[in-house]
Amino acid sequence: MKKRIFVLFIAAVLMILTSCGDSFIEYEFETYTDFNGVDPTGRVQLDDGVKLDGVLDEAIWNKNTAIGISGATTDQNTKEQIDVSIYGQRSATVYTYIGEKNIYFAFDVKDKNLYYNSTQAQGSSTCVELYFTNRAQKTMSKGCYSVRVNPTGLEGDDAVNIGVYVPNAAGNNWSSTRMRGKVSAAVKVDGKVKNDANDRLYDTSENVGYVVEIAISKALIGESEQAVRFAAAFVQDKGFDIPRLNNTFIKNTHYIKPSTWIIMTNNGQSAV
Repeated sequence: MKKRIFVLFIAAVLMILTSCGDSFIEYEFETYTDFNGVDPTGRVQLDDGVKLDGVLDEAIWNKNTAIGISGATTDQNTKEQIDVSIYGQRSATVYTYIGEKNIYFAFDVKDKNLYYNSTQAQGSSTCVELYFTNRAQKTMSKGCYSVRVNPTGLEGDDAVNIGVYVPNAAGNNWSSTRMRGKVSAAVKVDGKVKNDANDRLYDTSENVGYVVEIAISKALIGESEQAVRFAAAFVQDKGFDIPRLNNTFIKNTHYIKPSTWIIMTNNGQSAV
């Protein structure tokens, strides 16, 4: 009996499919014309009028938030005075902007000696370092973040190497993490980055430096925040596979002491 019912059921289904079979054959799915083959989920959605391209031509970068960082004066390894005639004068200017969707940072770095070695720790190659949290936080704990960006000298998406870090369990250093869709960056190099171990010597006389633009989702510090607490630094290198020359910070700030970090609004520094 059960077998007979099952057979009748199958027959009924087949009749239904046969009667509307033409509609299945003729139906065409809509074409998604906006798909360009690029997965956008790992990229920060930028505010209107902002473009990450390593060119500081947006109105958001203004002198109200400009902070200068001087190059190192001593070699951190030998403790000897740095010979400017060999390494040149180095400096960086850091800008900030707080948008509706993101907070933005830009580094304009003057440095002739640019190296990128992917086999070394990120901070051993030419790079900028950023440390940030919300206005209220003063301790090294959850809610603090660090972003490091290297100009690699490569092309396309490989032109920039981004690392994101959070405080370790002890709160005395930084541990690597992943922040897909929360941090994006772009770099433009005025010169050449040495990134080939087979050709370690190259002419730096034409090098000027590089610019880095960074966008960070406000989800990390609070959507309504109109200020950011941060510190910044840039690594000065001296060779492809040689320990870095030094790393200098905004004056009177320390990389694991948020209480020393600067509070910045779009109008400039804030004391509170």
